[in-house]
Amino acid sequence: MDAMDDAFAARPSSTDKRIALDRLATARRKGVFDAREYRLRRRMAQRARSVADLQTLLLDVGDDELGGEDHWRYGRWRGPVREGRELEIQRFVGALFVVAAIVAVIVCVSVAIVLYRHFS
Repeated sequence: MDAMDDAFAARPSSTDKRIALDRLATARRKGVFDAREYRLRRRMAQRARSVADLQTLLLDVGDDELGGEDHWRYGRWRGPVREGRELEIQRFVGALFVVAAIVAVIVCVSVAIVLYRHFS
């Protein structure tokens, strides 16, 4: 049994159940399924014995329930990436950080060498 199986077999926390119930309620409001199906899934979510049980209940519920614009302050994407432009921006910013880190290391090493030669 690997780590993924263990994670899915874990007992769901109250937060896991609350998130699942919220996603079910959102899907019900959007008309993904009727009231009877919603009540059944709600009961099953409350009685779920593992995280895998909760995920099974949400298989046909979309991941884009948050909608709206993505924003850097949220610390995560609020929905699926639609155009791919966001990923290009992330790659560019990541490359800038890598270049800045390399320049900082080169400057620090150069300063250390100059100071060592000066004081020795």
